[in-house]
Amino acid sequence: MGPPVLRRQELWEIERNLLQLGMRKLSVKGKPSVSTTAMAQLGSNVERHQTERLATGPEASRAQTQTDNIAASPEPSTPPSPSGQRGARQIVAEVYDYRDDAQTEASLHRALLREISKTAKELAGVSLTDQQAERELVWLRKHPLVEEKVSHAEETDALGRQRISKRITLNLPPTVVEEWSQRLQASRYAHYWGYLYGTSGTLGIWLVGLLLLAKLDRWTGGYRRGAIIFFGGGILLALTVALWLSVYIAYLA
Repeated sequence: MGPPVLRRQELWEIERNLLQLGMRKLSVKGKPSVSTTAMAQLGSNVERHQTERLATGPEASRAQTQTDNIAASPEPSTPPSPSGQRGARQIVAEVYDYRDDAQTEASLHRALLREISKTAKELAGVSLTDQQAERELVWLRKHPLVEEKVSHAEETDALGRQRISKRITLNLPPTVVEEWSQRLQASRYAHYWGYLYGTSGTLGIWLVGLLLLAKLDRWTGGYRRGAIIFFGGGILLALTVALWLSVYIAYLA
């Protein structure tokens, strides 16, 4: 591309010099010549070449390149979620073992419970016990919109031994994720109120019970103090156990 540009520039300079020389000859002689038309044609050629240089020069090429780049640049896009829907979730548990038996199934089940607890922590900030995670797994599997996939694969390791991999995938659409989040939040508030009722009820039982035992001991003159403490303490302990059992059934189970 370098040599043609130089020859074109030299041609423009020669035409410009010839035009200036012809104009000086006309001004010196003071009379028109047959070369006047040629000089005018030469001037129009120079103007045309200058216009072409502006239209095809490096500045125009850079502007056209920038325009093409802007037109060809793709618009930013949001990466899709694992299940293809915004707000959806996938719970994946996978184990590797050299045999497929009940122990492998138990390991896979424990891994799935850990993933459920992790997802619940991310969604609602709830820390689930193994029993609570088991209950949430049952709820998810019973939901009609939850899709469960189980895969089984075999491969050979570097030592030539057969190794299996088992995977369980739970696909949760956005509606299930929202419903499950609300369920976890409700469970969190229920635990809070359950512990509050249990603690306040325990304090109330023992405070009122000790006051009654003190009055009973004063009324008997202290002669039945041992029996009062034994039977009174047993009654208070039984009431406390009954209170926490009801709280567990109503709020914590």
